[in-house]
Amino acid sequence: MAIHGDLKTFPLADLLSYLRSSSRTGTLSVRRDGAEWELAVALGRVTGYAGPELRENLGQIAVMSGLTTEADLRTAIAYAKERGVPLQRAFADLAIIAPRQLNECLTELATESLYDLFLDLPGTFVFSDAADRAIGIDLAEDEERLPLDVDINHLLMEGARRQDEWTHIRERFPRDDVRVRIVHEHLPPLDALGVRERRVLASLSAGQSVSDICLELRAPVPSVLRTLAQLEADGAVQILGADDARPPERDRFDDLLRQAMTLKAAQQFDEAVAILEVAVRMRPDSEAARAALKETLEDQLKDLYAAMPPLKVPHVVDEARLRRMRLRPEERFVVDRLGANMDVGGLIMVSSLNERDTLKMLRKLVHGGIVTLR
Repeated sequence: MAIHGDLKTFPLADLLSYLRSSSRTGTLSVRRDGAEWELAVALGRVTGYAGPELRENLGQIAVMSGLTTEADLRTAIAYAKERGVPLQRAFADLAIIAPRQLNECLTELATESLYDLFLDLPGTFVFSDAADRAIGIDLAEDEERLPLDVDINHLLMEGARRQDEWTHIRERFPRDDVRVRIVHEHLPPLDALGVRERRVLASLSAGQSVSDICLELRAPVPSVLRTLAQLEADGAVQILGADDARPPERDRFDDLLRQAMTLKAAQQFDEAVAILEVAVRMRPDSEAARAALKETLEDQLKDLYAAMPPLKVPHVVDEARLRRMRLRPEERFVVDRLGANMDVGGLIMVSSLNERDTLKMLRKLVHGGIVTLR
């Protein structure tokens, strides 16, 4: 049985507490900011993890964490493309990074990403009772999943601690556009730093702002500011305060809001929602960003319902193409019910996807000529 919902009405801490107390085993998918995180859960523990950093930024992580050089990364990428193998396999085959060393780095990064999910940010989730798949980094596969063994009780306690900590960090950094100087003479040895600390320092060395770092690391402002606060306490950086001289129009957050509103006016709702989710992630305490996101989602639902009226019944007209589609389990659940003569409203009610995603999937099938409405 699948459980799905909104993280604002069913926070991650409450959801994990329920999964632990009921000894559920399955896969929890969390979607936020246009990205997806997947946790394998078994009998009160998180046993596996997959996230956007593993799929999208592995090469950058390896370089910024000090595991390899830009030159060796280019060699590995060329090897991976030539042989048609994942980047992990290329690192191992070329003896650039040992698998154990890479796993340790990614495990630390994945654990930090798990804590980030506890922040009070918008998103949706789906939990499926599917049998716990064997999860591990398989260098022969295109999609890697990282083995973890984290007690949910520990996650809950650390998540709550970091939520409380964020209140104090916001007092220390009332604004996000702080200027930071690296104190090179006080930098600790590289191996004494955590993965996220190394990546933040590398980004600062490249002249990036806090907002830029958040976007590059796919990390929320609270996590990046928390890392800066720790580095400051260790004497590795000096916080110079907000850059009051910078014109407001150059502020990345305001740019995102303006860009999102332009896209919304053009009815490019998916793009607008994705940008607003990034803005909310950057500044969780911004009421303007939250209100804009809510309004855009409501407008998109109106647009989707105009194209997919609730009383219309979808019928499959191209079975062959439908069978060739790569679908997630919750999408397959909806597709399997297209032959049951259910109308759009009924499919939304039984779907483990949320209302918006169900309508988007059905509209995609209709536009692709795979399904017709009657």
